[in-house]
Amino acid sequence: MASPKKYEDDHTISLEEFCARYNTNTEVGLTSAMAAEVLKRDGPNCITPPPKTKQWAKDSVKGMFPKQTLVIRGGEPLSVDTENVVEGDLVQLKGGDRIPADVRIIEADGFKIDMSQLTGESEPQTLSPEFTNPNPIEARNIALATTVGVEGSAKGIVFNTGDRMIMAGTAFLVSRLDFGEERPSYCCCS
Repeated sequence: MASPKKYEDDHTISLEEFCARYNTNTEVGLTSAMAAEVLKRDGPNCITPPPKTKQWAKDSVKGMFPKQTLVIRGGEPLSVDTENVVEGDLVQLKGGDRIPADVRIIEADGFKIDMSQLTGESEPQTLSPEFTNPNPIEARNIALATTVGVEGSAKGIVFNTGDRMIMAGTAFLVSRLDFGEERPSYCCCS
């Protein structure tokens, strides 16, 4: 089950306050030692399935995350397993990337994401560092975990991982659906 949300205002507070909250900065990110401490404290960037979750649901959620993520630690770019991405990590994003966790955008160059699998929104959404909406799902300064970059590039700071991610609540609800042992088929061609 998802952990309680720590903060509701990560997308509304000033960037200075946000960086202080996560003990990071916009140029060098966390050090490797700091990231290791956060990983030890919070655990891996994985969603904990409820008991009796069907295997197809676990596989489906796992497939929504990238295997590797480009982070900046100690000022150096580093490719890490996505399960080792932590709150406060500075991440580089580009078109084609699947978003590894909930990320506050701090720089963007024509960066658009596809949110259709989370929200049903059919048009790619342009992201920017500016606060636009109090609802985090509608805010344009947040890239939510499992959404996909369509074009452009961005830099952002991770603020939710694992069971604290906004999409973790969605995954929890889907996992509670009872379709039996087999994954339901929606193919109309067979």
